[in-house]
Amino acid sequence: ILRQAFAHEGSGEGMGLYFGATSGDVFGSEDAGGTWFTAATKLPPVHSVRVA
Repeated sequence: ILRQAFAHEGSGEGMGLYFGATSGDVFGSEDAGGTWFTAATKLPPVHSVRVA
């Protein structure tokens, strides 16, 4: 799995981090990387992530 896309929002301990992978998965963290969750699966290869 290669990370192809990355986005962040905010700063400090509450910073949101998000990345997409060529496997078609998108992962996120709402605590600056302390814990991670799966935001989406079974997508085509992800090459761009945008936080809205």
